[in-house]
Amino acid sequence: MLRDLNHKLSKLPTWQITGLAIASLGLIAYLDYITGYEISVAFFYVGPIVLVTWYMGSKAGFAISFLSGLLLLVINIASLHVYSHPAIRYWNTCLDLMGYYTITFLVSKLNENINSLEQQRDQLDELAEDRERAYKQLTELSAHLTKSVEQERHKISREIHDDLGGNLTAIKMGIASLAGQIDRKEPALIEKTQYLEFIVDRTFEMVHRISSDLRPNILGLGIVNAIEWQANEFDQHMGIPCNFIASDENIALDEEKTMVLFRVCQEALSNIAKHAKANLVTIKLTRFADEINMQISDDGIGITAEDQHKKNAFGIHGMFERVISLNGSFSIQPGTKNGTVIMVKLPE
Repeated sequence: MLRDLNHKLSKLPTWQITGLAIASLGLIAYLDYITGYEISVAFFYVGPIVLVTWYMGSKAGFAISFLSGLLLLVINIASLHVYSHPAIRYWNTCLDLMGYYTITFLVSKLNENINSLEQQRDQLDELAEDRERAYKQLTELSAHLTKSVEQERHKISREIHDDLGGNLTAIKMGIASLAGQIDRKEPALIEKTQYLEFIVDRTFEMVHRISSDLRPNILGLGIVNAIEWQANEFDQHMGIPCNFIASDENIALDEEKTMVLFRVCQEALSNIAKHAKANLVTIKLTRFADEINMQISDDGIGITAEDQHKKNAFGIHGMFERVISLNGSFSIQPGTKNGTVIMVKLPE
């Protein structure tokens, strides 16, 4: 209510505020006159003084203060009250005037401070808006870079699988053809061709592994199969039991959401293997009406808040940026007894 009144008064032109103040002074002076000497209304002159000082500045406030003091003196004289000394009425008027001037000074300083604070608040609001815009742009840039990286991964994976794999197949067929033409009486040559075949087979495995790391083919079978495969791989390679629970065997998501959940799970399991010293990992994938949740928990040593916010905690920052780019939420919390719980929520 006071804010609305202040807003309305601040919109009034100067002449209306001046007229309102003078009319108020006239009414107060009239009440002062009819009430006589016994009842003083000197305090009520403060209202017009504050009004003018607040909305018109200190100079106008000092002028209204002087006018108020003058009215007090005139009414004091008109009251015909007999003082013990004639100078007392002037002394009282000077005291009232000094009080009015003091109030004018304090109100003007208060107004200046408030205006300064409002300006600082506006500047802070502008800085906050600029920061929010910059953060939004960085988030969009991060999302674009992440998407570009995944597209490039897919492209490189396909080229490695198709081109390099095709070339290796041709080489293996050529070696097999040569091996068939080598005389059995040349064991050294046979041994060399067998070794070359072994090298080609190892290269095949390496190509398959690199291609799978860049873009796992299992992603084409859906997020449930992809996370389940990742849990099994973690169990086999790290020797740490990894349980996977899905609310639905057929959770269909678009490629972008599937990739984000897969990469977050991949990074989380990597961190668990490196730092957690866990004996058990559980991954839960749950679909609700309006969102998809993934929870990754372990029974390890846990992670501190300081570790989460380290400058070189690129894995955690990467998971966060991936999830935020899809308007999701990402959190890391301590487990019920021990360990860590990572929660990812993506809107449908």
